[in-house]
Amino acid sequence: MTGKRKYKRFAVSGKAVLETPAGYLAGEITNLAAGGMLLHSDADLPIGQKIAIHFTIDGFPHSLAAEVLVVRAEPGFLGVQFVREVPGLLRVLFGLECPAVASLV
Repeated sequence: MTGKRKYKRFAVSGKAVLETPAGYLAGEITNLAAGGMLLHSDADLPIGQKIAIHFTIDGFPHSLAAEVLVVRAEPGFLGVQFVREVPGLLRVLFGLECPAVASLV
């Protein structure tokens, strides 16, 4: 990896529902890593805001839920960092890294 990234990022497609102070908002996930994700969303959230997020990644049957911290906010985009370990996320990341092997576990 180059730059300051701690985790490998995967280009993905997925759906997200953000639980914000203003209510529930939709998002489209564009990349995913062990530390967080980038998504398209019209949510107007400040950097530093903590929210809950529920999401699915195309090709994986289970939905995941996480508490996240907004670390990037631009018109149409949000970058969020996972606040703690997300149950089931490692299985998804393993499946993205090694699709043939992941289907066996």
